[in-house]
Amino acid sequence: MRITGFPKSTIHDLVKKLKERGSLTPLSRSGRPRILTAEKRRYLGLLIKNNNTITATEIATKLNEKYPNLNVSERTVQRIITDELQYVVCRPLRIPLLQPIHINKRLKWAQNHLVYHNFQTFRKIQLVRYRHGDQAW
Repeated sequence: MRITGFPKSTIHDLVKKLKERGSLTPLSRSGRPRILTAEKRRYLGLLIKNNNTITATEIATKLNEKYPNLNVSERTVQRIITDELQYVVCRPLRIPLLQPIHINKRLKWAQNHLVYHNFQTFRKIQLVRYRHGDQAW
């Protein structure tokens, strides 16, 4: 234990596995394989990174369109987002109300840049996703 930092029984078990199997890699386990491979989970992460207001239903639809034989559910997407990718769903931070002069300037800017941006105007409650620890509460 002094040299390696591991208990003697752990070292004994590892040596025994190495002699029996010739390797320390874990054996395959039974159970259902994951529905989303690493590539599909990366794609899911990119969808959220590019648009953090996207819903789990929209993500599931995009995944099923890109991978036709997938058939992933909204609940599975939610579980992967929170458990594996560690995103938190919350309301966006509050910002101070705009003064009339700021509203006019913003409106003029938006009209000039209408082709470049997709504005979200008719949603009562907007939810966004942040990686755990990235948002300043």
